[in-house]
Amino acid sequence: MTSVVVPFRPPRSVTDASQAILDGEADRAQVAASLLEELGDALVAIRYAAELVAAGGADPGAMDEPIRVALAACRNAYRDLRAHALEAGVRAALQQLPDRFGGDRLHDGMPGLRVAVEASDPRLDALPPAVAVLVQRVAEAALRGATTHANVRAIRDGNRVKLCVDSAEIAYDASELSRWSRRASALGGDLLLRSDGVELDLPVAFGFLPEGRHDHGSHL
Repeated sequence: MTSVVVPFRPPRSVTDASQAILDGEADRAQVAASLLEELGDALVAIRYAAELVAAGGADPGAMDEPIRVALAACRNAYRDLRAHALEAGVRAALQQLPDRFGGDRLHDGMPGLRVAVEASDPRLDALPPAVAVLVQRVAEAALRGATTHANVRAIRDGNRVKLCVDSAEIAYDASELSRWSRRASALGGDLLLRSDGVELDLPVAFGFLPEGRHDHGSHL
């Protein structure tokens, strides 16, 4: 009698949990790499300035700018570890994007970027925490690879929230956005990756409108 060995396949819930662990680890690795690059460069600049000051080749004030950059790198790392949307709401988190990702970006060698944000609906600040974080993080992931100009739009459309990030020149990290796509799917939504941007469509976990009121909203 010939026996057949059937390969073990873990339950779907176990597979999803395993993927969630790996995705979380990839997120932390990305933050660590960014911190190492930004803070490492800043510390080298501080050391160089300190050596100049010690040798009498520069005024002590030469230390001010390198120290400011190092402190900014630490603040950026903290900001990346905790989503601003959880503290100040989705609108404030998105309105902060032009300052964070826009400008000449000479420090990281990226081409300049101008970011325009449309996110005025106050109901965006009433989103469930997981949905709010996902909206912010997807917008950030898309803008990391955008250049020249980008438009960020977020709206509540009935019982769904929609985010669209458009840029004529974009080279987003597909691996990073794939992680967020899996999370969007787990929440019952979709993340569409396009050659000129991304679109996120998520259901809202609970209603925010008074009973009997229907809001069909507008479309992106």
